[in-house]
Amino acid sequence: MGWELQLNALPSKCTLLENVVNSDIDAEYLLFVRRYFSLRREQQSRVNKFPYGEAEYKQFVDALEELVETHSGIENRYCDLSRRFDWIKWLLMKCALSEEEESLAVTAITGQSNVLPSARSTQGFPIRWTPADKCELIHIWLSGITEEDIKSKYAPVLMYDAHLYKWHQTRDTDEAFGWIVRDFTALKRFYEDVVDNSEAVLVVTD
Repeated sequence: MGWELQLNALPSKCTLLENVVNSDIDAEYLLFVRRYFSLRREQQSRVNKFPYGEAEYKQFVDALEELVETHSGIENRYCDLSRRFDWIKWLLMKCALSEEEESLAVTAITGQSNVLPSARSTQGFPIRWTPADKCELIHIWLSGITEEDIKSKYAPVLMYDAHLYKWHQTRDTDEAFGWIVRDFTALKRFYEDVVDNSEAVLVVTD
């Protein structure tokens, strides 16, 4: 079993988060935000037969559908870094010119803080959160980084020595860099979309 990381846009204030904070919805249900939105993108409508049990999750699904109605396209605002999250985080940290920028690099991938102590993924990772104001700072910083900056820091041997997740010595480095460029481009676009819609970011690793 491997670890995968995905970022999803969520408003800073919404029924879903209010219900989680008030314990009306179990905080662990946040794990399924990405799964529900993925199913919804496939179906292009409300998912009435949610695989985790519609009766148990009805309030959760209702809250997500409220977001779809009030925040147009929110189900499409996500960034899936899969098992490559460590690669782009390492490169962004190398692009940082100060401790503040290095902090932004880490936060851009892993989130600013835990949603709640009880909010954890199936594999035990904290479900994390980055508020809208921090997302704006991340967006501004990422906007100043180019593909050439990433390429200048790309060092397969150093990345192997750093024990990055799923980075193997025998990896095809040209193919890997192609994935990194796609992830970097997707990440920049994601934060631009999040900021344009005044939203925050939910980070799930599982």
